[in-house]
Amino acid sequence: MAKLDDIDARILQELVRDSNQSIPKLSRKINVNTSVVYSRIKRLVRRGIIRRFTVEVDEAQLGYTVSAYVGVSSDSKKRDAVLEGLKGLAEVREVAEVTGRFDFIVLVKARGLEELHSVISQKIGMLDGVEHTETFISMRHESKPPEIRLGQREGGRRPERPHDSEPLARGPTPSPGAPARARRCAVLIAVLGPGVARGRLRPPPRDSRIAQRCSRPRVLLASR
Repeated sequence: MAKLDDIDARILQELVRDSNQSIPKLSRKINVNTSVVYSRIKRLVRRGIIRRFTVEVDEAQLGYTVSAYVGVSSDSKKRDAVLEGLKGLAEVREVAEVTGRFDFIVLVKARGLEELHSVISQKIGMLDGVEHTETFISMRHESKPPEIRLGQREGGRRPERPHDSEPLARGPTPSPGAPARARRCAVLIAVLGPGVARGRLRPPPRDSRIAQRCSRPRVLLASR
């Protein structure tokens, strides 16, 4: 099973909802650097997790108003030939080999009941090896995109985060002397008061240099 981290999962979830959105838009949605999103998508494609970017067509607007699931029983010696024959029919959208009283469940789309009857009786039923069919007309069909969830390791830990080709942008790194200056500023504020430390009052001569450092915005940021 492929290892995914939180960024991979969020990218996949957004692309499942809308694979046509641009990388900058996707980057803003999940609050991740654009270059990182791009490299992650390329890696997901390279690993075969993303197979293709496609569209979902409303076939009802093209005239295919009838959907049916057809259970197909076949000769066990000719099962592979039946599978290939079903896949070759233009009206067949999906074929699943299943357990139970049928060997295959087939999703068929047709422009009407007459065409559906013709497909089942003259095409599916006439395939060499097909012994019996049973048709279930779909009254209503609802679908939803999959929820991309992270896998769990033993002990409930999440998988380790893969290494990015480009790290996320980080804030400025404090200078090595910043912690020491921050401590001196804290002591000066406690002893002389915040007005002196911020440069609004004149400190005694021996403390003027430290007070000037405390009044610099760079040092104040480091002391937070």
